[in-house]
Amino acid sequence: MSTSEFPGFDRIYTLQHAAVQGALRLHPIEDDLPFSDLFLGVVQPPSRIAFRLDAGRKAYDLVGTTTGILRLLSARFVATLRDVGASGWNAVPVDILPSRGTADDAAYHMLTVTGRCGPLDQRRTRIVRREAPNPRGAPWYDELGAFFDPDSWDGSDVFAPEGTAIVCVTPRVAGAITRAALTNVRLTPVREQWVATHSAYPEHRRG
Repeated sequence: MSTSEFPGFDRIYTLQHAAVQGALRLHPIEDDLPFSDLFLGVVQPPSRIAFRLDAGRKAYDLVGTTTGILRLLSARFVATLRDVGASGWNAVPVDILPSRGTADDAAYHMLTVTGRCGPLDQRRTRIVRREAPNPRGAPWYDELGAFFDPDSWDGSDVFAPEGTAIVCVTPRVAGAITRAALTNVRLTPVREQWVATHSAYPEHRRG
């Protein structure tokens, strides 16, 4: 896709779970899986991946995991992406093991992101100083803005910047998610996406 078709950073969003109170969070049964490669669709799981309960009880359309990388989608979420013809993603069925040790009937899929763009451009980020809640505490600096070279984008509707586990979506995917009222979902404009936290003003932005 050419740069002229890039929708602009004002219309690209990151997809995250909203951390709704009581929301289900899962932990993979196997801790030694290549989570990053699974997320990026570089490798296929050797068998159906199983997850167990880590926290929460309420099953929403987007489910977080303790890996910090893998996200699970409900059948409704998968149908929403398929109905809009979204590109750059895949859904791998998983098992969820309740406390009784048998697979749950609820259909969830692991999101894999095959769409790509280049690495984040930290020359364009915004540095925000945050004051510590304790008067004696030291301030910190949040770095905001998941910017990248638009020429590096492969045109996919769902894509991840190189070297990250950030999920970016185009306007039509963001619109489909909003219209479907999918739950436990937060869509953040890439300009406002947190990308790093620093204990001191970052050196790469000094001078």
